[in-house]
Amino acid sequence: SNSTTTLADVTEWTFPVVSGKKYKVEIIGTYQTNTTTTGGKLAVYARDSAVTTVHGALWGAISDVQVATEIKATIYTCAASNATGSFVLTTGVATINRPHAIGGQMVISCTTSGNVRFQWAGEAATAAQLNTGSVMIVTPLN
Repeated sequence: SNSTTTLADVTEWTFPVVSGKKYKVEIIGTYQTNTTTTGGKLAVYARDSAVTTVHGALWGAISDVQVATEIKATIYTCAASNATGSFVLTTGVATINRPHAIGGQMVISCTTSGNVRFQWAGEAATAAQLNTGSVMIVTPLN
């Protein structure tokens, strides 16, 4: 849960990466907010000396009952926290305090070892939470 617009690490969504390796990352989850004017922000960030390239997408639904009400962002960097191309920011949700889908899929290629972390924040300074039961699946590719 985050009641600020400052990205914070999702503790369980941090994993070590090794130079020369590639990783497929899938996110399947839900989030919710306490106002209809607030969405959530999910970001990928390489830290602790990790140097990576990334190709994929993150998306988040803004309605829990309608098809095709999502915001999708192409993810092409994770070199710095909050960098353009490293996050999806959903707009205000249709229904407060109800789960809305959030997810993504990407391949991360590493040239230097370190850690990759996913981060979460609210769109505005109101409560936004990544719900319990949301999962990140990391599959080493080589």
